[in-house]
Amino acid sequence: MKYSVFALLILTTITLSYGSVPFKIVHEWNFVDYTWPDATQKQDAINNKIYDPLDCVMYGAAKADDNRVFVTVPLLLGSSVPATLATVSNINGTGGPLLRPYPNWDMHWGRWYNDPNMCNGIVNVRRIDIQCNYLFVLDTGVNGEKQQVCCPKLLIFDLKSDTLVKTICIPYDMAVNQTGCGLLEMPTIYNPSKKCTKDYLNNIIIFMTDTVGSGLIIYDISCEKKVMCRVESKYMKPTDNTFSIANKTFTDEKGSYSAINLGHKELLYCALSSEEIYKIKIEDVLKCPNTEKANKQSKLVLKLAHQSGPLATVGEDILIYSDSPRILGKKFCEKCDDNRVVLAEDDEIIQSVTSTKVSDYLNELTCLTDRYQDFYRGEANLSNKNFYFITMNLSEVVREVNTNTATIVKSWDPWKNKQ
Repeated sequence: MKYSVFALLILTTITLSYGSVPFKIVHEWNFVDYTWPDATQKQDAINNKIYDPLDCVMYGAAKADDNRVFVTVPLLLGSSVPATLATVSNINGTGGPLLRPYPNWDMHWGRWYNDPNMCNGIVNVRRIDIQCNYLFVLDTGVNGEKQQVCCPKLLIFDLKSDTLVKTICIPYDMAVNQTGCGLLEMPTIYNPSKKCTKDYLNNIIIFMTDTVGSGLIIYDISCEKKVMCRVESKYMKPTDNTFSIANKTFTDEKGSYSAINLGHKELLYCALSSEEIYKIKIEDVLKCPNTEKANKQSKLVLKLAHQSGPLATVGEDILIYSDSPRILGKKFCEKCDDNRVVLAEDDEIIQSVTSTKVSDYLNELTCLTDRYQDFYRGEANLSNKNFYFITMNLSEVVREVNTNTATIVKSWDPWKNKQ
């Protein structure tokens, strides 16, 4: 008897309710494994230290309109990662659903053998974004030894045909700060028109965070000159380097991490090693301000109890962020109170949130969670469930945030922090 992939997902999905919005476990893994061409290829990869499950940490995720789940497995802990961009297949292995390298194995093999043409393929993807049926892939070009072997680039795939339609190389002086430090982290696509037109790729603005050099790269494709610039502010720098997740601590000094537009006016951003979220007007950041101006134009949005995972926004006024082991929502408006709504909470499943995405088309909030602290500390147990891909109904998320946000009569600054 044959079942469709959609039917299989329904059969294997688990719904849990901790917090105000039930979440579904769509996929779960003990460890990462792939759809290898054959068993010999896998064994060769193990023997040659091309594949080691302890090096393979899923870090980014996004769900396409056709329900395919894309994940990244960057070179965070070492080089033994055979493919850093993949889709989740419907084939189950001993560790969970197998990953299928995207768009194919050929795009990833070059790095294995230091092929002189490897820069035509994919080297090291940390984050991705999906919009209007296009997949935006930010390839750092940095290998597992932290060497810049290829120029950082943004690859754009048309998901209707799974073809690479555009490659944007990021100049070195944009990708690093004045001391030569930089590692491009996350692409965010801002579409001012909110429409998926035929000319979509010529009318977008791309924000890319630099987590090592603590900066933000802006590429405005929508303007005639197609301006690219780098913006830095002191609020993009790391300030809180000690992390505590599930009672395990580690240190990680990383800056500008996540940037997302809140409606059409504001860009929210945070450093990975920080407990604060800031905002800057989009019209200001598009003018490529120097550091002094960017500092003045940036305003504190929220003070957090812990470092947040990636930010996401819904509509014009709702922010989604994380505070281990919770996923939270916050509404901004002139007369809103400072309530923060716990959308989901779970000590086991929501330990470290490494990806948060909103899909209006699918009416879903999706999150990738893991036990990152165990991998980072070298304590990962591959017998445990170490990775989860979960979803929440977006309409329920919006309803809960709106319902639990009171309206106050007195004049109030929505960006002022109240603890």
